[in-house]
Amino acid sequence: MVAAGGRVVTVLDGGALVGVDARTSGVVWRVPLGRGSRQVDLSVSSADGQDLVTAITSSRAVTVNGASGAVVFDRGVGRGDEAVSTPLGVVIRRGEVSAQMRTPSGQWVTRAVPPASEPVAPWGSDLLSVNAMGQWWRVTSDRVSPAAKQLPSPAAGARPRGVLGSSGSGLLFAWTSKDGKRQLVQQYAWGDLTRPVKTVTAGRPGSGALSKDALRWSGDGTWFVLDQSLVNLATGKVVTLPADWATETVLTDRAYATPTTAGVRMVTRDGGISTDPIPDASSDHVGMPSAQLGSLGLVVAPGGDGDRLFAVTLATAAAATPTPAPSSATKTPAKPAPSTSTGKTSTPAPTKPKPKSPPKSTPAPTKPKPASTK
Repeated sequence: MVAAGGRVVTVLDGGALVGVDARTSGVVWRVPLGRGSRQVDLSVSSADGQDLVTAITSSRAVTVNGASGAVVFDRGVGRGDEAVSTPLGVVIRRGEVSAQMRTPSGQWVTRAVPPASEPVAPWGSDLLSVNAMGQWWRVTSDRVSPAAKQLPSPAAGARPRGVLGSSGSGLLFAWTSKDGKRQLVQQYAWGDLTRPVKTVTAGRPGSGALSKDALRWSGDGTWFVLDQSLVNLATGKVVTLPADWATETVLTDRAYATPTTAGVRMVTRDGGISTDPIPDASSDHVGMPSAQLGSLGLVVAPGGDGDRLFAVTLATAAAATPTPAPSSATKTPAKPAPSTSTGKTSTPAPTKPKPKSPPKSTPAPTKPKPASTK
């Protein structure tokens, strides 16, 4: 598992978060996660110009400064509780009617959760909660909820379907058109949910209701893939992907699909699609990049004495021949997992995969050459 933010890359290593310098392979910091760290949800966000890495385990929610490893907060998660990392902070739901959240001042407070609603994100010292009917609440108390307000409909007769997700720019909510033939995604800005920002048509035309399980964000939160649609929130452009497209990994400026017999497919944020055929099965298998640091794709690959972190140059979609670049390696064990990056966007793109055989979930777009094997 990899998360990239700035120059230091965070990997999960034997029950600890480890910050590794992507250029020198040196370990910069280490934060043990302790009990319940086998299943970890790792995410990167930004606040006050700093990259923050949040790890949620079955028993803890920990946020650290991505550059220094300094612990911003460390909160226990009880049995039956659910911790969720949002772009605006961590929310821990405790049962059906209560949630805890961290305020901008660093204080943890309890807020009521309206019945049948979903805690979406902290809103200053308050809690934003939304239900599947498009009603929302800004909760200020741990005991009572205010009267519900209604999200504006994106079109006459559109039917609400539920929360899709959120990014640093706002909330995404799913609707179905009156005739049931179009799936609509409405973006609402944080701070004023009464003023819609943008409406796009996304998902499979004529399919069932949109699901948050089909939503995959880019690392910087400016675009996403939803079923067979790539949506650029900045421009409102929607690109329809191939009917058999199944997203494997979304980086900062590109997304990879699960490999097919034709090879490994990649789409850039502006909709450019390319396919790299799977090469000779005798070549070394490295794995799909799971995060991005500028123009580098970050890969965790198995080695003889432990997994290593590799950085490989990402070529452009139009390039006929990929150009792998030697980079750093570290002996920090980890398992490849889709992740995202909040590093600066560049204009590079996919490298040609070289797996031993076409794996089901983690094919390699390139064969990196580590600078060292320490």
